[in-house]
Amino acid sequence: MRSWIIILLTLASFPCFAQQGYNYFSISGGLYHPEMVIGEMSLEFGQKYYRMWEVNFDYAHRERMTTFTIPPTTEEGEPTFGERREIVNSFKGGIIYKPVLFRSRNTMLSFRTGASLGTNTHQFIAGATAGFEFSFMTKQGIVLFLRQKNEVVFWDDDTWRVGGLVGLKVPLN
Repeated sequence: MRSWIIILLTLASFPCFAQQGYNYFSISGGLYHPEMVIGEMSLEFGQKYYRMWEVNFDYAHRERMTTFTIPPTTEEGEPTFGERREIVNSFKGGIIYKPVLFRSRNTMLSFRTGASLGTNTHQFIAGATAGFEFSFMTKQGIVLFLRQKNEVVFWDDDTWRVGGLVGLKVPLN
């Protein structure tokens, strides 16, 4: 009897980390409201109670037509109007914190909030993001998710960005 008590006390003294250590690599793509296409790659690190930290990298591509005016060269002349295609690419990297709002057997709803830094074609940009993520886990451990994203980007022409992404997460361990 004494040996069983010693074995139980020894096993109970080891640290236990339930619901911790789920790490994922994820890739996603989607659309932002002001005529943008976005792609993301990220690494997620799990903590207790399914809270996640995410280090992400995103790429956004915007292509639109802009109108410009050439002033007349003479007094009688009319101004000339023209159009040109403007292409702006932005690259950002940041950190996201994702606490869980709801969890069921195979589904989970998380709230996402974080910040990012990066550049677009012209200058330095910084952003703050918030949104929701609904994820579904398959039997193989791969996670499919839908992500709603609201973002405010400072020092950019499109300050407010709202969009949705679809993607998958692959477990690393």
